[in-house]
Amino acid sequence: WTGPYGGGKSSAALLVANLVAGTKGNRKIARDIAGEALTRLYVEAFPEPKGRWRIVAVTGSRTRLRDAIVEAATLALDWSSAQAADYGASDDALIAALIAGGEAASSGTLLILDELGKLLEHEALEGGDVHLLQDLAERATRSKGRLVVIGILHQSFEQYAARAARDARQEWAKVQGRFQDIAFLS
Repeated sequence: WTGPYGGGKSSAALLVANLVAGTKGNRKIARDIAGEALTRLYVEAFPEPKGRWRIVAVTGSRTRLRDAIVEAATLALDWSSAQAADYGASDDALIAALIAGGEAASSGTLLILDELGKLLEHEALEGGDVHLLQDLAERATRSKGRLVVIGILHQSFEQYAARAARDARQEWAKVQGRFQDIAFLS
């Protein structure tokens, strides 16, 4: 989702998280806010054949993307510190663990990357790699709906890469192409 500061993106993400996997009370509030038709769409989009979905909510800061996801997933998926270290060792291990976290005791994992721009800015300034986002998109596409990724940005993806070298900007464009950009207007 891309939209201006103060446009309600984080609030909408909270609503979605509660529609998908909130506690009983929070789910009722979210369904009341969303209304019957939208609630029905979310029930269809996030079926629960194996129980409630798991939400991994990342709030971006100026840190490595993988580290931020590992930290949030450790809390949300009840990973031990040893598991977190193992899963955080590579992009493939992390993504497999996110998908498995949804399979273990739930129907899937919804990864919400709020303030994704801060994570992208960090990677751009440090010469980091955002290939993890490409891998997340590709594996989510092949996960049969068990991994869903929502990234929340204030400006277009390529604007975060503006300070990066030309080759890096081209790589970032490939990554961005794996996602559908949804303009978020309140």
